[in-house]
Amino acid sequence: MYLASDTQWSDTLRPPNFGEFLRYLRDERCLSRERLAMHSGVSASYINHLECGRRDRPTQIVVQALLACLHRISPVPDESRNHLFVLAGLRSYTTSNTRAHQDGGVGSI
Repeated sequence: MYLASDTQWSDTLRPPNFGEFLRYLRDERCLSRERLAMHSGVSASYINHLECGRRDRPTQIVVQALLACLHRISPVPDESRNHLFVLAGLRSYTTSNTRAHQDGGVGSI
């Protein structure tokens, strides 16, 4: 699992934001921002804004598109998928486990 301590903030343990976790998932799959954009249908500029923290509340459709692309390269575990929805503000921690597949998750783009 991703921890903020895995990055340059080695002395600080804090939950990641949406963009940091997206970047982690992308880097884990050795996928460039441009390639993620091309295969997800989300612009590279918008992905850059998300990862840099200039945007932090993507729509459900955007999150699903990004996850579908990442999942095609290497499966995204349910826990990580749910966490990304929580970080996007689209699901609460209390409902993330019960709604894991109700919203279509990865395959419903």
